Amino acid sequence: MILSGLLPLFLLPDCTESIDGDSVDINTLARIIHFFEQNYKRVDKDGHPRQYAVAINVPKHQCQPNFSPAQNNFLTQEKAINVKNAITDETNTLYQGAELIAAGTRKMKGYNMHSESLLLNPADNSPMTKLLKKRKDSCSVFYTLESPCVNSCLNEAKNHNILKALKNWKEHRGIKAFVFKNIWKHDPEKDLQTEFKQIVAHVPLFRCKFTVFLSGLLLLFLLSVWTESVEGENVDINTLARIINFVEHNYKRVDKDGHPRQYAVAINVPKDKCQQNFIPAQNNFLTQENAANVKNAITDDTNALYQGAELIAAGTRKVVISKKKQYNMHSESLLLNPADNSPMTKLLNKRKDGCSVFYSFESPCVDTCLDATGSHSILNALKNWKEHDGIKAFVFKNFWKFDTKKDLQTKFKQIVAHVPLYRCLSENECYACNGEGNTPIDAHCLPPPEN
Repeated sequence: MILSGLLPLFLLPDCTESIDGDSVDINTLARIIHFFEQNYKRVDKDGHPRQYAVAINVPKHQCQPNFSPAQNNFLTQEKAINVKNAITDETNTLYQGAELIAAGTRKMKGYNMHSESLLLNPADNSPMTKLLKKRKDSCSVFYTLESPCVNSCLNEAKNHNILKALKNWKEHRGIKAFVFKNIWKHDPEKDLQTEFKQIVAHVPLFRCKFTVFLSGLLLLFLLSVWTESVEGENVDINTLARIINFVEHNYKRVDKDGHPRQYAVAINVPKDKCQQNFIPAQNNFLTQENAANVKNAITDDTNALYQGAELIAAGTRKVVISKKKQYNMHSESLLLNPADNSPMTKLLNKRKDGCSVFYSFESPCVDTCLDATGSHSILNALKNWKEHDGIKAFVFKNFWKFDTKKDLQTKFKQIVAHVPLYRCLSENECYACNGEGNTPIDAHCLPPPEN
């Protein structure tokens, strides 16, 4: 999940910051893991995936924006068949190449030695140690199909633990990422929140499922990801996840039975509050907004609008034309129209170079909000927003119920043409939708295909 993320590690994107300050681009990271899965994945004789791990040490630009790994430009000295043959041989199960090392599981007397341990031990003279020495200021990525096991790999009292090796890796200059896909089958009931922090103490941790990425804050699917604004400034995916979590906790609109209802929120805050390491809380974020006032305003469907100092919000407004004819004006339109003098216009005018985030519970509807010819279209407003300096993010959670069979691949590109688009499914699962230029909208931002 890029899941480009991630934090909470269960997020999409991301999500992308290494310990020493260099950043891995979450979209590029997703493509790298996809390349591994396509070329080196270990399977049994029936084609079922088996545990394996891969580590690379490549030039830094190969982990930065816009790099697309392919057979002719990435790991060109490694032959896929040689890697797979080596890691399938359980008597050795180790491959050491020029820019890549890989391992399956090695059959020992009474147990199988895990892939992670084979690559990372002995900590001071491991295959990973030798790989890192080949390139000093680079991008190093470690990918394992299964998460490191708690009882051995993450137990510092055990001979096969990988923690000292991770500590050594931390000292290596450049971009770093430790990535896994599945939870080790014996560990789902264990305290992974605590155990995974032992990894994060040294290197950024990501989870990838279905070749989409998560972010590296522990427990936040931010597979996404995910983080570059149209003007090139970066929103930190982990911070974005925390912001959406804060919004949902404080301003979510619900009906009298507690069921969630459509609402939208926009904020314009200092730029540092969308950058790395910021953790929004009641005492440092949107402190001038009273949550009860916001919720009361957006629940009143005769007005359904709140306009504060750094936050605006809307529910749906009931518009009565006649006794027999009425409709609901959507939250997005209430905040973004009229395009040149909307609540969003006024909010953006308060801070010229900040971080602006727009979050809608439901995706903008195709027939009205994304119809360029309609009076309630939000496209002109998004065009205006594009011209605003600073960091930007347009985020949604669910698909508008009438749009699941429509061409959202095309329609969502109308948003991406102006501002970066994200999807957050829950408080801890977000995805970067991508879609810039000829890049397709990410599958996690589209309804699942019908069978």
